Amino acid sequence: LDAFDTAYAVRVAAGAFCAANASAASPAVAWTARTVPEPVVSDDEATANTSVASERVEVFGLGIIVDDVASIDMGASTFYGDLRVYVLRYYRPFLDAATALREATESSDRGRLCAVDGEAEKWLYVDADAADVDFVNAGKFPKIEPRVDGGGVLDHLRIRSEFYFAPTLARYPFQSQTLPATLELAAPSTSASPDRLLCLLRSYSGFSPDLSSFSSTENDARTLSAKAVVDEAPRRPPYPRGCASQLDYPVTKTRCPPTRATSRLSLELKFRPPRRLGALVLVPPFLIALGSLVSYVLADPPRGARAGTDVETFFAPRRGGRGSPPERLRRLRLQTLATSMLAAVVQHASMRAALPPRAAGTLADDFAYCVYLVIFVALLATVGVMFAPRRRGDAACAGAASVLCFLHVRRPAGLDVSWGGIALLVALATVALLACKRGAEALLARPAGALLARPAGPSYQRLQTPASPRPALGARLLDGEYDLHLGGGAAPGDDDKDVEMVGAGDADRGDFV
Repeated sequence: LDAFDTAYAVRVAAGAFCAANASAASPAVAWTARTVPEPVVSDDEATANTSVASERVEVFGLGIIVDDVASIDMGASTFYGDLRVYVLRYYRPFLDAATALREATESSDRGRLCAVDGEAEKWLYVDADAADVDFVNAGKFPKIEPRVDGGGVLDHLRIRSEFYFAPTLARYPFQSQTLPATLELAAPSTSASPDRLLCLLRSYSGFSPDLSSFSSTENDARTLSAKAVVDEAPRRPPYPRGCASQLDYPVTKTRCPPTRATSRLSLELKFRPPRRLGALVLVPPFLIALGSLVSYVLADPPRGARAGTDVETFFAPRRGGRGSPPERLRRLRLQTLATSMLAAVVQHASMRAALPPRAAGTLADDFAYCVYLVIFVALLATVGVMFAPRRRGDAACAGAASVLCFLHVRRPAGLDVSWGGIALLVALATVALLACKRGAEALLARPAGALLARPAGPSYQRLQTPASPRPALGARLLDGEYDLHLGGGAAPGDDDKDVEMVGAGDADRGDFV
């Protein structure tokens, strides 16, 4: 029986049944059956296909006092708010939304406001049952406490809860955050246009003077500001027929919009962190990058220095330490860079831990990449100096130029220069520093009296290595690139002495002290 209110003829043939001993058989039987009528849907019932046009439009004013804002957690995308919400109703309804907005509201730079000035008597407190406020972005377990007078009239609602927000992170840690508290009034209407419009009561809204979480903020910092955003938009189902794109995220509103609209008010709190707080986040990794540059200023010990020699200026181990001073210095450089790289990774991980797990790249990430690059260039320079010790000055020029990569960081920490531009700037800076280094070396190699008057008293002097196969003793001592072997020792190195030039005479005459 697969249809309502339909007659069916039922027939049973003769002999379809028989007695247990087969002594008798059943005769033929026939009768007619009719199914029940289809149930009728009452006109008073609301169905999935019901769309009722609003016969009147009411205007409600919401006042929001912010008693506290705290625990702004960008990793969880939540903040804590303690709010007092006042609900007032305009004294009469309207036939359409345009007339209601024109008479009962006004526009300003702080959003849609209620027209209260001079007409305060037209805004009425409502009964507690009529003020069904829905906190759209409230978190888990909100604590809502209505304050009702003896006559059942609602004075205000107090809510203490976490609120969700969408953090903006492109310029973190200098990024301002918008912290919304979004409210709706529950309405029974199923029409495409809302029958309850909202506006902000300016005289009932603002920040509490004793905002505890920002009590230590300077008065001129203007850390917090607020504005109201009110709009009427389709937000509730049903979706149009044949539309299945809402099952995929993100949902394209223009292609598959809902059909029922609501009026929603959001008090958006703009939090502007002081610039110095953002700078404190970037100072530790910047100091790590500067620490990696220490490897360039660790000068090589004199040639011929052997194990067990104290070379205090190069932080060599105490006398009797294992390995030659050059080997110890190379190990020290590599240890410095390895420590810097580990510290940079830990610092970067701590910055990312304060952000949502799937957050896009931020200004802090750009800064961390530049720190990695500076340390990596220092590591390459150290390895290169191992094979070409005389190029240590050239490597230092490349290391100093690598600091320009911080210009790649987004504003305000950098200039947002592309990586291609950074590569060009680093190359040009390296060439310029190498040219300055060559010029300084050529200037220092000239006789002292040629450019400047000789200062009084003894002074150190460095001469260029003569082209002759056997330089003079004074030249060898001053150059520092030859060992002084007195001879006579039983084993090689037994009679090598530490020699220090304590004074110099006139280099042109060849006299030495």
